[in-house]
Amino acid sequence: MTMGHLQIDSDTNAAVKAHIQQQFDTLSWWPTEEPDKAKREYGVMNSNPAQLAYWCEKWLNGARWRQLENDVRKRLRSGKSAPDCDFARARERSRHPSAATLQTRADRR
Repeated sequence: MTMGHLQIDSDTNAAVKAHIQQQFDTLSWWPTEEPDKAKREYGVMNSNPAQLAYWCEKWLNGARWRQLENDVRKRLRSGKSAPDCDFARARERSRHPSAATLQTRADRR
């Protein structure tokens, strides 16, 4: 994943998916280049955070990334997103990451 972008992991995965699905549902042209192909690939690549991160890198430009990052932050703060995500747990883990999480982040760099 490009440095500076939102880290898509198990804590943010559901919020990212909720944002993307909302964009697909409300904007038939989203993303602007080849939306039908992007939707098909999303259907295959949304099953885990690593694949979802790859999809985002491929299909989102700078403005779309900022929109995604802002929306995910709002969703995490408010606790609103997909019903299968425990945002209170995600918020707490992001405030106090475990040693394993810190090591994983260090390994990615």
